[in-house]
Parts: sequence; C-alpha cells; structure tokens
Amino acid sequence: EDGVKMMMTRLLPMGFEERVRGRGKICEWAPQVEVLRHKAIGGFVSHCGWNSAMESICAGVPIIGCPRESEQRTNLKCLRRWKLAIAMHDPTPPPPPHNGVRSSSLERITRDLVCGSIRRLMQEEEGRVIRNSVIDFHNRFLSSSSSSPLLCVEDILHSPKPFHHKMA
Repeated sequence: EDGVKMMMTRLLPMGFEERVRGRGKICEWAPQVEVLRHKAIGGFVSHCGWNSAMESICAGVPIIGCPRESEQRTNLKCLRRWKLAIAMHDPTPPPPPHNGVRSSSLERITRDLVCGSIRRLMQEEEGRVIRNSVIDFHNRFLSSSSSSPLLCVEDILHSPKPFHHKMA
C-alpha cells in the first residue's frame, strides 16, 4: 500500500484521490479478468500486451490501445486490422529525439486525448464497428471448442465465415 501511495503522490494531480472517492479506486493490483467481465465495462485502455488483449476480447470488451513497448505496437496493429481495437494516438508529432533518444510517449497522454479516444470508441461509427467485431469475436469464443483464446483467435481468423460485422 505504501508503494501505491508513493506512486499516487508522484504521478497523480493533487487532490485526485478525493475527487474519485466513491466512484473510482486506485489499487496496486486488481483481478483484471473479473473487472473486464463486469457489465459496466464498455472499453479497456490497454498497453496491448497479448494476454491483456485476449482477456479483453474474450470478455467482449473493445480496446483503446496505448502501447509502450515494441511488441505491443505490433499487437495493436493486428488488433486494429481485425477491428478489435482503436489506437489512442496523439495527432501531434512526437518531440524530436534528445541525444538520439525519443522521450516516452507517456508524457503526451492528456485528458483530451483520453476523452477523445473514449468518445471515438463509444459514440462514433469507428467505435460501433469495433464494438460489433468484439461482440462477434466474444460470441465465437463462447461457442468455440477451444479453451485457449490464442487457439480460438487462430480458428476464428481462419474460419470460412466472415469475421467482421457488415456496416448497417
């Protein structure tokens, strides 16, 4: 608990904990699969690690991808191609490298960027397509004979039945 408090003090704005009290909680660890399966969850802001992505999709929750490391970017590209995620991206170019090293894109995540990504996922046509594709995948996962999300992904992607929802 002390580590979480120390992190909150360093990373979160002053008074944040008081502002979210009663409607949000900051904790060191949470049962991600259980949280994703909760009916109140409409989307998941994720770093796009493969396990997190599979847990989200198999729970029927679309992803707002915010990758940090190399393979996470590749995962997001695949998820976007399969219409299971949108990318949280800043339309402004990253700052130039300093001594050959680019600063972390974590610095560029703003309230407006997060709100805009949520709006795209929950209210815009792009998000409707993604949500429908995730529901399709989720339903196929539930009816799949495979107990492994990875094998299920392979089965679905190689299935003769089209995967993506058609536009209404």
